[in-house]
Amino acid sequence: MPSQRELRAAGRGDLAEAISKFHGGFREAAKRLGFTPRKKKDFFYDSFSNLARELYSFASEVGEESVMPSTALIQARGRTDLAAAIRKYNGMSKVSQRLGLQYRVRTREAFKDWDIFRRSLVAFIERHGTAGEIPSCRSLTNFGRSDLYQGILHHGGPRAVSDRMELKRNFYQDFHNVGKELLDFIKTHGTEGVMPTENDFLEIGRSSLNLGVSKFGHSHVAQRLGLSEPLQSTQIALDTLLQRSLNLWEYCECDGDTEER
Repeated sequence: MPSQRELRAAGRGDLAEAISKFHGGFREAAKRLGFTPRKKKDFFYDSFSNLARELYSFASEVGEESVMPSTALIQARGRTDLAAAIRKYNGMSKVSQRLGLQYRVRTREAFKDWDIFRRSLVAFIERHGTAGEIPSCRSLTNFGRSDLYQGILHHGGPRAVSDRMELKRNFYQDFHNVGKELLDFIKTHGTEGVMPTENDFLEIGRSSLNLGVSKFGHSHVAQRLGLSEPLQSTQIALDTLLQRSLNLWEYCECDGDTEER
């Protein structure tokens, strides 16, 4: 699996960004593609400079170069090597100080100030979210921003914050938005009349649409839009093939009887 540094050096920063933003990071992408992720030797982190390079690279990969990644985010991306190395050098606070990275724990108190919180949330939406829409708890957690979610709760919850910032709470709360986006997705990426699977959404980078469908239930959405579910469509195809085979067999039997007569 090529590294982020190698992709950028080869002029493929677009690939590096897509892997980080839509496909769970380099280790997850390597796993899904059947590539071998690069493993660090046991002694690799004996040098603090190696940890520094890996952390700076990881922070860039997740789109927040000046921020110390949270333990939850590091582990979610499968970087147990980084988590262990950080513990080796006395933990998050000490390592973030040495590297000049902002340590999130300090922001939780700061986010009680509305202006500081609002600026941080807007910055997150511009980098990772959908313009004009308040991010979900799952989206914030996936990017290691539970501090922002706690800030949302402190300021009255998603409804209060979205109203105060004039943001939509969630585009996919309305079924007609889910239905329209889903049918457009099928037209471009799917099979006419067939409900896409969760993997179909994720492979195209449409995890938000998948979440929107999940809120109503995949089977419920398929039923309301008149779509057959994947297993159902497969069964229909098998039934059709079986019927054709039986028709062909009957034709051959009849043709054989005619020749004998």
